Amino acid sequence: MKIPYHFKIMLLWKYYLNNQRNEKLIKINNNTAGSKSILYFLPDNKKESQIVNYLIQDFYKEEKSIHYFCKRDSLINYKNNSHENFIVYQDIDLNKLGFFNNMKIVDQLNNLECDSLVDLNLSFNPVSLIIAYQLKYSIKIGFKSDVSDKIFNIILEKNKKAVFEKSFQTIKQLLHK
Repeated sequence: MKIPYHFKIMLLWKYYLNNQRNEKLIKINNNTAGSKSILYFLPDNKKESQIVNYLIQDFYKEEKSIHYFCKRDSLINYKNNSHENFIVYQDIDLNKLGFFNNMKIVDQLNNLECDSLVDLNLSFNPVSLIIAYQLKYSIKIGFKSDVSDKIFNIILEKNKKAVFEKSFQTIKQLLHK
């Protein structure tokens, strides 16, 4: 995943400016019931969203509090549900450099009080990365990139579709017990 230099600089600036990250230890074992509430960042591109839509179908039936965050234009790719737990952003929420600048949505996501965040974007998505960095969730799961170690505390490898499905099974084992 190629990450633009202006995004790396902005992320480093945010990281060093307010390095007040919550670094408490997370205990995961077989006796826990998984996460009580989860926020999924869904991919915007059509190919990735088709795979993710297929894989998350089981979640619509769960008793857990599950929320989804994606771009409004990509809602059409997730048509197997009612979109009631979706929080969306639009192009108007981005500044001229493509950085997310709508703090109302960030506050709305923080107010969900989810204990886990999962970024399902396989390709670079500056909106999901910068919001994931700003949210104060105890578990943050994402795929490996140049900046993933600054944002996520559980990092998954990404390669091919089969590996993505295996990574998705790992997420289900950790959070959906």
